[in-house]
Amino acid sequence: MTHGKMKIYAISLFCLIATASTIGMAQTASHPQTTSRGLLAYDPKSHDFGNIPIGASVETVFQIWNGGGCCSLTFSISENYSYVSVFPTSGTSNGEAINITVMIDTTGLPLGTYPCEIDITSDGGNGIFWANFTLVQYPDPTLSCIPTSIDFGFVPNGANATGTLYVQNIGCGTLTYSVLKDASWLLLDPTSGDSIGEADPITVTAVTQGLTPNQYEATITVTSNGGTQQIPVTMNLTGIRIEGITASKGKITAVLTNIGDKTINNINWSIEIRGGIFRLLDHATSSRILSLEPNHQYSFATGQTFHAFGPITVTVRADYAKTLVIQGRIFYNVVRLI
Repeated sequence: MTHGKMKIYAISLFCLIATASTIGMAQTASHPQTTSRGLLAYDPKSHDFGNIPIGASVETVFQIWNGGGCCSLTFSISENYSYVSVFPTSGTSNGEAINITVMIDTTGLPLGTYPCEIDITSDGGNGIFWANFTLVQYPDPTLSCIPTSIDFGFVPNGANATGTLYVQNIGCGTLTYSVLKDASWLLLDPTSGDSIGEADPITVTAVTQGLTPNQYEATITVTSNGGTQQIPVTMNLTGIRIEGITASKGKITAVLTNIGDKTINNINWSIEIRGGIFRLLDHATSSRILSLEPNHQYSFATGQTFHAFGPITVTVRADYAKTLVIQGRIFYNVVRLI
C-alpha cells in the first residue's frame, strides 16, 4: 500500500507541475510585449480665416512634432479639397517642430461657409486640423483684415520680426481706412489707404531693441467706413538660447547663451528626463541663474548620476528660451542622444 500511495503521489505531482507549466505558458502568450512609439503632437488644432472675399488666396501654418515615446514620429497629411493644398504632406520628427503650411485658393468658389478637414496619420496616433473660412460679398464698403491675429513666435532679443497684414474691401464702392497700434515696439507701413476690392499689404514690424525678454502683446486697430477690426499681436522675446546638449556617464549637460544685448537676471532652468523600461528613470533637475551677461554662456547639468535601461525623452527648459526636446536611449549609465 505504501508503494502504491507513493506512485499515486508521484503521478499527481507530475500532473500538477505539468498543469502549472501549461498555465504559465498560456499566461505569457496572452500578454505579448509591446514596443513604445512616438506620440503625435500638433498645435494649433484649427484655424478660422473668418470672412474672406471671392478669389482671395490665404494661408496659415501649424506645427507637428514628436511629443514623446522612444522613437521618431513619422506622419503623413491628406485632404480632399480642390481648393486646399498642404506642404509638406509627410515628414519625420525626433522632437523638433515641423512647420506645415495650409494654403487655400478661393478662385471659382461660390459664396458660403467651408469647413476643411485635414487628416494627420502617424505611427504615434492620428489627428485632424480644421481650416475654416466663409466667402462673402456685401453691397456696401466692408472691411476685411487677414490674418485675424499675428503671432511672431520666438524672436531673439535685438532682432526684428516682420509680418504682413492685408486690408481689403469685400463689398462694393470704395473703402477708406486707417491703421493704428497701441505699442511703441510695433511699426506699421502704411498707416492708411483705400481699397475697391484689392488687398492692400500693411507691413507690421516688431522692433525688439531696448526691450527686456518677456511675452509681449499688442493690438492693431483698423478703422474704416466699412467697419472696425482689431488684430491681436503676440511676441515671445527670447534673450536665451539653449544649445550644446550632451550626455556622459549618466548625466545630461546643456548650455545657455545670452543672445541678446542686455543682462538677464533670475533665469529659471530645468532638465527633465522621462522613460527607461517601465518608466523607472523619471527624473528632473532645476535651479536658477542669478545673472547672465550678453554674449556669455552658462553650463548646467542634472544633479545626480542616473542608471536605467531603455528609451528616454530629455526636455530642457529655460526662461526666455524655446524649449528643446530630444530623444535618446540609456544602457545603465551610458546615454546616447538621437
